Amino acid sequence: MELRQLRYFLIVAEELNFTRAADRLHMAQPPLSQQIKALETELGVNLFHRTTRKVELTRAGEFFEEKIRDWQTELQGVIREARDIQAGFRGRVRIGFVGTATHFLMPQVLAGLKKQLPGIKVDVEGELLTPQIEDLLHRKKLDIAVIRPPVTSPEIEVEFLRSDKFEVCFSASDELAGTQEPLDIAELRSREFVSYPANSAAATAFYAACSKAGFLPNVVHETDRMSTLLTLVGVGAGIAVVPTGSGSPMRHPVKYRQIRDVPPIELAISKLVGQNSALIQEVSAVIRDELTNGRFS
Repeated sequence: MELRQLRYFLIVAEELNFTRAADRLHMAQPPLSQQIKALETELGVNLFHRTTRKVELTRAGEFFEEKIRDWQTELQGVIREARDIQAGFRGRVRIGFVGTATHFLMPQVLAGLKKQLPGIKVDVEGELLTPQIEDLLHRKKLDIAVIRPPVTSPEIEVEFLRSDKFEVCFSASDELAGTQEPLDIAELRSREFVSYPANSAAATAFYAACSKAGFLPNVVHETDRMSTLLTLVGVGAGIAVVPTGSGSPMRHPVKYRQIRDVPPIELAISKLVGQNSALIQEVSAVIRDELTNGRFS
């Protein structure tokens, strides 16, 4: 049985006239009759009563037409979904976010994906460090991620998206939190700090800036989660030097001031080399759009 034979059958069932059906199908009438006969032979069922005057569906033909039309509608849906999957508009994607991008970017990306790619299912993991993301990409636990470079593995490709400046995060009651005047990092040498682990990109930049200013920071708490870091700062356990936009003061009782001496830090998309499916390309485009055109650009 061939799909074209089923299509021929449905057209004949609509027209109840082989000549008109053949005209609709842009074919001669004898080959059409032969195809319908071959279908009936394969099914072992007479689908039409044929006389010199008219063509009618048999009871079995009526039943077959109803079921084939239902099946055809379902098949068209399956075909559309398969095409959407090939085009990257359907499927499941696992996205990771480095901690300093989780609070400001992850909600925007998820909203963008829901709007632009409503057919995909998203599994998301936030508040990760770049080394953790590298490991998850290697183990194929993530498909794509937003990271703070650098990465150590040549098997992971990186697309740089933008640079973020650093700022100092204080508790709302801190004496230095009351003005917007930028600070020099040397002014903070006597303070206690809350920091990301030393192997993180943000901490690496922070330690390097302190060293250049001639001091080793007094890190009293170290955490790999931005939400924990902001909570510790909010209760006065220390101050933190973080990339701009890492957290929301609406969620934590903290304030921010710009800092001059810490070089900007990159934000990038990362994935395994060769991971260029249509779905990943579409998701990358949404992330890129949210960073370049969203309200945090």
